[in-house]
Amino acid sequence: MSTVRSFLVASSLALAACTGAPAELGDDDIEAIDDGKADNYFSTSAREYWAEGGSQVVVEPGLKTAAARLARAKELMQLKAVAIGWFLNVRLTDKEAGTGEHGDANAASYPGYHAIVRTGDFSLTNLKAAGDGATYTFDVKLQVAGQQNLITKLPGTALSGSRKKVTLQMGKVANADLAKLDPEHEWFRDDPWDSGAFDPKKLTEDQLETVDLTFSAQDDEDDAYFDLKKLFSDGKLTIDAHYGWDYWDRYDLANAQDLYDRLVADGFDSPAKSFDAYLPDDGPLTKTRAIAGKDVTIEVRIFHNAGKGAKGYDAGSEADGIAWEKQVLKSLAEKEVVIFSGHSGQYYGFALSDWKKTDRGAVDYPALSSATMPRDRYQIVLASGCNTFSTGEAFRQNASKPDFKNLNVVTTNTFSDAGSNEEVFALFAALFGAEQSTFAARPISTMLRKMNGSGMGAMFGVHGVDGDPRLHPFADVAKLGDACTANDDCGGDGNRCTKVGQKRVCSAACVADDACPGSFKCKQVAATGTSTIVGRQCLK
Repeated sequence: MSTVRSFLVASSLALAACTGAPAELGDDDIEAIDDGKADNYFSTSAREYWAEGGSQVVVEPGLKTAAARLARAKELMQLKAVAIGWFLNVRLTDKEAGTGEHGDANAASYPGYHAIVRTGDFSLTNLKAAGDGATYTFDVKLQVAGQQNLITKLPGTALSGSRKKVTLQMGKVANADLAKLDPEHEWFRDDPWDSGAFDPKKLTEDQLETVDLTFSAQDDEDDAYFDLKKLFSDGKLTIDAHYGWDYWDRYDLANAQDLYDRLVADGFDSPAKSFDAYLPDDGPLTKTRAIAGKDVTIEVRIFHNAGKGAKGYDAGSEADGIAWEKQVLKSLAEKEVVIFSGHSGQYYGFALSDWKKTDRGAVDYPALSSATMPRDRYQIVLASGCNTFSTGEAFRQNASKPDFKNLNVVTTNTFSDAGSNEEVFALFAALFGAEQSTFAARPISTMLRKMNGSGMGAMFGVHGVDGDPRLHPFADVAKLGDACTANDDCGGDGNRCTKVGQKRVCSAACVADDACPGSFKCKQVAATGTSTIVGRQCLK
């Protein structure tokens, strides 16, 4: 299991050959089944991997003592690990076909493998001096997320235990250049190292070096529920949605208006007469609905750049870019759910403004790691953009959310659809039943199945699930196993009256055995009289 816990599934424990469980099930709808009886099954189609191997650094001449050379070798080892991670990511990540800013020059000649490296998370061990007094060797271990059959797809030598040795060709970067890591001006943004241009076949031998890396699969995480009970504890759900600048066809405006219009159609009250007149300073769009027997007021504010008659930030203004950066950080400090939808990428964070006109209007990884966030309040962040996977690592390093305490971050390890709002509405459906007449809490995998239905092959996942409940957030275990005739006999939302053989007993929705108390197990249940799996319940 990874030391940085994240749950990443493409089809996300989906139900094969079915559309998922209905929103509500009646008293006679489910029954327990024997293990192995079902003709439908849960599966994952993406996972995390280790990539580990050895490399070396060479310290500069003129360092007179062994202690000085060792200190410099330690510095270079850290910088070299960043380089290894960068070039491995370029090898693995999907490229975008096309010309100009809409494409990568190496898309055809150096294609990816539907995977991504977790930026900023690696371990370094066994630093040793070689005989020449200048060369130091070390071991490096990185984390990768990608398609479930990544090891099979990668070129290399198969090893025992379903492992594979892969030889990575990477750029030979000078020591002085390795240290150039100022945000937005790092060495790897320049030719020939840029992710959209690097291709070993176009470089000379003295510009390259190789690193052998052994890939192995990590253990899969269990599914979970968002902690809705904690999220709604104060009777409110506060959401800020930020739509960053889009250079394609102003999808930022289209998606922001789509969110506004669909929320209004869903019964939200707006402080403005129309989307064009709306500004978040006017206040949130609001709606109150009953969730688990209690009223919850949902508040949504929408931030975007101006254009096409709509008010908003000036995408080319440095002052507005700075103001928006501050607003994103304020959202992280104050709101329970924060959404970013727009352009992103490995090392890039969130792009808010038009980067061709201003260097401001971007929230990078260091800003996310150092952002003020409430330590004791549960929050959810959706990073809907291309290759946002390492955004999760940036948040994990936030001192207020160590190892994702009280935090879930939704990211993708490949492309996302800039012209679609479905990831946002999949999250809203999971949190409060947006555009649904009734609301029932579902496992995170239900949301991910919707997000990953994109034709672009999006692979969304959720970081921080180790801290999330495996038991339905509103379930009551006090009556588990009691005889019943109807769901109302068994407690609140999440409890069911389930047929077990010839009798009916109270059960509770779950996703893993450790969710269930005592001798109860998290068992599959099927629609009565069929073998179609519709979920899992704590049963004996």
